[in-house]
Amino acid sequence: MISKEEQRRQLDDLVSQHLEKKPDAVIRYAPERKPDRMPWKKRPSILDQAFSEELEKAEREKQEREGKQSPQGKAPKKAE
Repeated sequence: MISKEEQRRQLDDLVSQHLEKKPDAVIRYAPERKPDRMPWKKRPSILDQAFSEELEKAEREKQEREGKQSPQGKAPKKAE
């Protein structure tokens, strides 16, 4: 029985002999590049949009409350 190492040597010899006879027998292509994962470019889901809207709404309400309580009487700027 032939060991794995002997089989590998035999196959290497056969391949090298074949390539000496026909060098164009094996064509090597560059592997395709795997796409980069870009999690920061994902589209926001409906839940993400709703959460950001509620967060903005809460921030606006907080600014309005702080503006009413400010002793200087300056109204906060509204960001749109």
